[in-house]
Amino acid sequence: MGRLIYLDNLRSILSVLVVGHHSFLAASGLGRWYCSSAERHDEQIAMAFVATILFTSQAFLTGLLFGVAGLLMPRSLAKKGPSGHMVSRLWRLGLPVLLVGLPTHHLSQWLGHKLSKANVKLSESESASFQLSSGPGVAWFELWLLTFESIFVVLRGSQPIKIVPQNFSFLKVFCILLAIAIVQYSVEMHLAKPLAEFLPGWKGLAHHIIHTPLYGFCFLCGSLSDSTALLTMLRVHTKPLSITSGLAIGLCFLFALGRQQSQPERAVNPSAVAIGSIMTVLICAGACNGVLQRFNTHHSAVSILSDVSCLSYAVNMLHPVVVVLLTPLVVELPLGLLVQCILLWLASSLASFAVAALLRSSPYVRRLL
Repeated sequence: MGRLIYLDNLRSILSVLVVGHHSFLAASGLGRWYCSSAERHDEQIAMAFVATILFTSQAFLTGLLFGVAGLLMPRSLAKKGPSGHMVSRLWRLGLPVLLVGLPTHHLSQWLGHKLSKANVKLSESESASFQLSSGPGVAWFELWLLTFESIFVVLRGSQPIKIVPQNFSFLKVFCILLAIAIVQYSVEMHLAKPLAEFLPGWKGLAHHIIHTPLYGFCFLCGSLSDSTALLTMLRVHTKPLSITSGLAIGLCFLFALGRQQSQPERAVNPSAVAIGSIMTVLICAGACNGVLQRFNTHHSAVSILSDVSCLSYAVNMLHPVVVVLLTPLVVELPLGLLVQCILLWLASSLASFAVAALLRSSPYVRRLL
């Protein structure tokens, strides 16, 4: 069973985009990060544009990562069996979280706390609650993935499950997406806040709980059948899904621009939560399907992206420290918000891949990451 080269190429791109998402968080001050620049209310259009980028990337990046993991799961189960697959995943995901992910998270917290105290242009967000019980940081993804895979293996048993339909209308697809948005809305309105109050140091975990229905659906789409059947079924819906996704992104920009101009209080608004849930699901579905179709069709050849895909896991684990260290250097530059975001993204991406390559030159680290 050969490697799926288009997925290797995609994993490298996704790692760069994940670094970009966190770089934009740090440079803009929008959202939760270890230390970040203060919001710039004098650059309303730029702030609205960055907010749209962050919302869009939040909507589809993680969902696509879960989808890619799901696409690879049937091959692993066929090769290793359920028990062998879970043992390998505990080694591949669980051990790095304990030895690398959690230490990286706490080091990033400590660095963010120190840098925020030393630089007036930086504000404290997650670093303000520096404590060892503050959750897994970016390693939450591996914990979620282990949970999804464990549930799927238990429900699947020893028989493969293939229920990708041959004729699935766009109306049915849209109804499924709407149902996921309703579940996500219910989770955000009724579960996330009590969880945040029950675990005050794990606010980031409560935030990711909101999108669990969507992430679980993305993983399920990949793991219920092989990638060819899934992509074939969705190919006919690529255009309508892309249109609805584009409309949702446009609405997101208008809402973000209106927020920058009015500066309302950040209270929980049921209508805003409902609209946000629908837009998140539509953006995720359209972007994930479009990206998978394009990479499967046009990026199946070996390239530098597939060559460096082995570094993706290490980059995802280590990049928070890199972004935190580079943020003070970039926010001091007399540049516009968008230029600072892009500059921090490029610098953090190059540095993260360089650090990952250096560390993985050790055979012991290479076995872990």
